[in-house]
Amino acid sequence: MVAHSTVRGTKRAIDDAIYNAGASNLSSVHRDFADLGVAYDIARLDHPLQRDQIDALISEAEKLTGEANVIRSVRQIVIE
Repeated sequence: MVAHSTVRGTKRAIDDAIYNAGASNLSSVHRDFADLGVAYDIARLDHPLQRDQIDALISEAEKLTGEANVIRSVRQIVIE
């Protein structure tokens, strides 16, 4: 689960990071709360992301949007 700002490009950065990690997005939900300036993505992946892949997601979002702290929270739950 990724909570992020509604700045254009954040959703793309998340999708690109999942792809670059070699993971398959089996299902996902995206919701914008434009009045609050927050959005979230919940993605079910075929395998967990490593810490460096999560860091790359955050860096890519900042680079793509030109804003620091565009990713507000990342929560990964691994189900065996």
